[in-house]
Amino acid sequence: MKETGRKVFSLSRRELLRLGKAFFLLSGISLVYPIDRYISWDLQSRSLLAVTKKDFVLNSEWKPIQGSRVWLRQGEDGPEGLLATCTHLGCEVKYQAGEWICPCHGSRFGEDGRLLHGPAGGPLRRLKVEETPDRYRVETSAHG
Repeated sequence: MKETGRKVFSLSRRELLRLGKAFFLLSGISLVYPIDRYISWDLQSRSLLAVTKKDFVLNSEWKPIQGSRVWLRQGEDGPEGLLATCTHLGCEVKYQAGEWICPCHGSRFGEDGRLLHGPAGGPLRRLKVEETPDRYRVETSAHG
């Protein structure tokens, strides 16, 4: 028989099992980050934020609460809250020139959070804001 010079790739059973084990290990690790992001965002979104009126003066312009995606402003009927998280894939939207813009996929929202242009499927989430004599309390739960 004449040899063609081609090498045949072969694995022993043990090598194949090691390769499979490495593949499943890497697959499992690659799932940890998205799951952790989902859980931590979900936990963060189910909280109550409070800021003192002395440190956080509201007017008609949106203003962020430091360390969160919550923005507040003084509306016609009292304080208003908005969660600056795109309803498409959860990216943090930026407020520029009277509208909210998602840097990830280009969704655009009006100043009040209504959807202007997709791919997001709905408006930004409005938040319930309770005003007390000395502070604003913002309910950021999924049902707030």
